Amino acid sequence: MDRKVISILILEKDMVAASSIESIIQECGVGTVGIAGDHQSAMQFCKTSRVDLVIAKTEIDGEPDGIETAFILQEIYNTRVIFIASSIGSEALTRAARINFMGYLLKPYRKDDLLVLIRLFIAKYHLVKHDMLKCCGYTYNTHLNKIYYNDQEIVLTPHEKLLFLLLFHERGSLVDHEKIDEVIWSDTYVSSETRRQLVHRLKMKLPHASIKIVRGQGYRLV
Repeated sequence: MDRKVISILILEKDMVAASSIESIIQECGVGTVGIAGDHQSAMQFCKTSRVDLVIAKTEIDGEPDGIETAFILQEIYNTRVIFIASSIGSEALTRAARINFMGYLLKPYRKDDLLVLIRLFIAKYHLVKHDMLKCCGYTYNTHLNKIYYNDQEIVLTPHEKLLFLLLFHERGSLVDHEKIDEVIWSDTYVSSETRRQLVHRLKMKLPHASIKIVRGQGYRLV
């Protein structure tokens, strides 16, 4: 696979720092999807484009912060992460430990340190075949960010797709209401009825997927 098809998202609120990271990425011969300064922008990039790697500053504008945003993107889109931080603390490390990250750089970092991490990701990317993920007869094409059943695309709304991908990557495990609300609606309040309607629509569009309701707790894809 040509390394140019690899797409990287920069999660950094400082545009000067983001431009510097983008220049380093270009030296590796891969492309950037874009630069996001906050959680909502990062989510929007991933909704509309394939993202393989996120280079995330732990401190970004607003909430959720860079660590939580990276966690959510990995939960939904199976992205890999390189963290960049101005400082490091035990609380941040504990939260980052939930994430499958490639490295954790402290500012000021050496350019070569970031280059090595990006090149390591590229090498691993070529070794791991993760174009297609399958469950319940459905296929999720990670490169096209599309879902198929018997080679026919299943058209979902952005919220429906987010819910399916969350259940998909957590399949077999309970996904509670709090996680669903955090991933799909971020910091916007939604009623339990809105959540139920979303699950109902998804079940109607994906009749072959066994989405189990755990009353009062959440949902499970089995």
